[in-house]
Amino acid sequence: MLLAQRVSVALEADLRGRLFARLQSVELSFLDAHDTASLTSIATVDLRQVRLLVGNSMTMAIQSVLTIAAVAIVMFVYEPALAAIALAPFALLAALSARYAVGCATPTGRRAARSQRSAGRYRRTSPERP
Repeated sequence: MLLAQRVSVALEADLRGRLFARLQSVELSFLDAHDTASLTSIATVDLRQVRLLVGNSMTMAIQSVLTIAAVAIVMFVYEPALAAIALAPFALLAALSARYAVGCATPTGRRAARSQRSAGRYRRTSPERP
């Protein structure tokens, strides 16, 4: 999947550019306090892992959708009634997935952080934003 590779490489380049721009704008005391190896690791290994994750995830998602669509078409061609019964759970799963995705779309996962904080498993290190 050439498209997935292009998107993941572009994402990695964008993130790397943002990281370097941010590193150039920080105080020198920050750079003195942090190990050069850890900053280099973030700039190389960690960003490469993000690229691989995005590229592989996109490829797998596209393959899964195409496989399910092809199987559904073949099922409806051979036995429409049985195909409708067999594929009915997919409609329910799609509806539940869409509902869950809308509920998780809060910025920076505030809902999850709030529930973890109430359970005593999460400590915020930066000041609370309104």
